[in-house]
Amino acid sequence: MKKVISVAAGLLFLSSSMVFAASNVKGVIVNKSNVQGASNVAVGVGNKANMGTIAIKNSNVKGVVVNKSNVQGASNVAVGVGNTA
Repeated sequence: MKKVISVAAGLLFLSSSMVFAASNVKGVIVNKSNVQGASNVAVGVGNKANMGTIAIKNSNVKGVVVNKSNVQGASNVAVGVGNTA
């Protein structure tokens, strides 16, 4: 279990991301996330686990969006079918 959490935390660190699906962004988007020692796991069908991210979908953004996330030592888990954490 320790190895799975370590791998998940490593993948999270490498893939801390911002998603702008079908969006029009005119401005600044800042994602400053500190997720040291955290785990982000999605297990099952259609599950999503997002930690320390910005997700904007089908939106028009004008201005500034800031995500300053400090989730050290946290756990974010989605298990089952169609869950979001």
